[in-house]
Amino acid sequence: MRKLSRTVQIISLSTTLAFSGSACSTDTAGDANWPLGTWVKTVDEDNGPPDSITFRADGTFATYDNQCKEHTNTYFVEKDMVFLVIPLAKGPIALVLQPTADKKSMSFT
Repeated sequence: MRKLSRTVQIISLSTTLAFSGSACSTDTAGDANWPLGTWVKTVDEDNGPPDSITFRADGTFATYDNQCKEHTNTYFVEKDMVFLVIPLAKGPIALVLQPTADKKSMSFT
């Protein structure tokens, strides 16, 4: 069951097309706190349920599955892109979020 929940989490994240951080703060492109805070899904071609991702200062991010269970993994920012690292038994999966120039929204690449 745990493997299924993890798979659902990955599929949920990977089908999301855009996150908006406008509700987080007034982050600017040079803000050292970017992308900290909660980002809410704004575009989803699969019409999935509302989704969000919370980036924390300690280098972790949190998502929630369909049973409201929190899943925490790591992320890092490199060359203005956000890399989400999700460990699985077969090996880690990395998802890449590309921000807009104003860093108010991000899309999966």
